[in-house]
Amino acid sequence: ILVGGTSGSCPQFTAMMTLINIHRHIKGKGPVGGLTPTLYQLPKGVGFDVTQGQTFATNRSGVCGNDYLPGWYAAPGWDATSGLGSPRFPVLLEQLLNVPGESN
Repeated sequence: ILVGGTSGSCPQFTAMMTLINIHRHIKGKGPVGGLTPTLYQLPKGVGFDVTQGQTFATNRSGVCGNDYLPGWYAAPGWDATSGLGSPRFPVLLEQLLNVPGESN
């Protein structure tokens, strides 16, 4: 089975955030809330910068097939294809353990 894009990455990222929140709970902290603004406030280096590749927006026929239209291209730094990049879990865990949050 070929899986890509958000169908593959969202479950993986959700699992990472679950593990991070478990570690926060063990330290007596509440879960990370407001994740998007929090991620953009973290120091650079929490993700591998994806600089090559592209997304595909949709296919021309509207049904399954291989006639996809190009979407966005990856580039150095933030881009619509990969955002902040592919997460570096150990770095992301360390950074998010230090984010203030309500205690349990």
